[in-house]
Amino acid sequence: MNLQVALIALGIILIAAIYLLSRWQEGRRSNGRLNKPSRTESAEPSLDDDASGTRAPAAMESVEEGEGLAGSGRQDSVREVSMERERAESAVDVPDAGDAEPVVFQDPGDPSDGYARQHDAPGEDDHRATDPDLGTGDAGGFGEEESEDDAAPEDSVDPEQGSGAQRRFQEPDMDLQPAPGFEKLSQIDYYVKLSGGRDVSRDSVLAVYREAAAGISKEHSVYGLRLPDKIWSDVEHEPEEARFGDLVMTLQLADSNGPILPEDMTRFSSLVVKLSESTGRGFSFMAPMESAQQQAIAIDNLRRRFDSIFVINIRPVEEDFFDGAAVDRCASQIGLIPDDSGFYARYKPVDKQKVCLYSLANMTDTGRFDIKNMRGTRTRGVTFFTRPAVNCLPGAVFSEMVDAAKAFASRIKGEAIAPGYDVLSNDNIEAIRRSIEHVASEMESYGIVPGSQEAIRLF
Repeated sequence: MNLQVALIALGIILIAAIYLLSRWQEGRRSNGRLNKPSRTESAEPSLDDDASGTRAPAAMESVEEGEGLAGSGRQDSVREVSMERERAESAVDVPDAGDAEPVVFQDPGDPSDGYARQHDAPGEDDHRATDPDLGTGDAGGFGEEESEDDAAPEDSVDPEQGSGAQRRFQEPDMDLQPAPGFEKLSQIDYYVKLSGGRDVSRDSVLAVYREAAAGISKEHSVYGLRLPDKIWSDVEHEPEEARFGDLVMTLQLADSNGPILPEDMTRFSSLVVKLSESTGRGFSFMAPMESAQQQAIAIDNLRRRFDSIFVINIRPVEEDFFDGAAVDRCASQIGLIPDDSGFYARYKPVDKQKVCLYSLANMTDTGRFDIKNMRGTRTRGVTFFTRPAVNCLPGAVFSEMVDAAKAFASRIKGEAIAPGYDVLSNDNIEAIRRSIEHVASEMESYGIVPGSQEAIRLF
């Protein structure tokens, strides 16, 4: 009996000992797993990482103490940690600052002004119409140097982007869109139609028109539907017995002196009312007068943008000046004619009109010669100049002007020089000609053809 009780007690003690031993071993395994780094932890940079991205030795020690592994097991653990370290370095790879490419703004292009384009750094062949080295500028001067206001801003190119970087997009400073009621910028005339009532005579129309139109500074006309053939004609150019049905009055919105003034619009509207009352006709404007004023400003912006000149200067070689009599003689020999404005000019008939192709000016502030006193005149130089906007083939006109300038320089013992160039070489001449043709094509894209009636009236 006592033996049975002793065996039972011994069995209970053994079971308890085995249970406690098992719990103790499980506790040690759990501690080892807690000390061992996981894959996700090793993939992120730790505060224990040094500057080179290598984990500190403390992480290695915790792994070795974890489960008390020895031999190949420890080597496998170390190899795994090494692989984890390499993956962590690749996951947090930071590129060197010198490898990063600068972000360049891509010009979207804006069709409203025709200038929105991407600009690479200018090259030798990049000669634009506004390049001061090509002698462009307002028509009042001859080859002036570029002013500080016209110079490109210093920060137009990001210095971090290098010499080949693109220029930043800049908003155009002039409105070149037609005003409401006008289809295009080439519509330089504002008109009103008077219709209804009986037919009227030429004199009855002109009696009111001439009196009421006095004081209007811009070009204006009155047209009538001539009876009985119903052909539109200028009333002032018709015979006295002519009679008309409907009438149309036109007013030029801008010219070389600028846009129309508000007082001119007021006089024109008063003229319309008076002629309407005298002829018994109703009237209708093509667009509101506010729109006409907007159109006038847009047209003037277009004119100022393309009203450029291209010049060739002639300077003395043997003396410090040219004698006025020699200037007059050489100008006559190459076919230049003096005019009342103080210039010598080369003219060509176009559509029964005398159009100036290019001119010869004095190299002074005013640019004018004292034509009637050339024998008593001296000048330090002369300038040939042309305006592309008023010539049908501006590139060809420039080439003819260059030939004339060379012939003039040879006769008067001078030297022909283009502003911005040391010599007048064939390459330089061709570059200037390309710039002129660029001006002409861009101007035509706005509906004003160089040398057309609209261009001549506007410029």
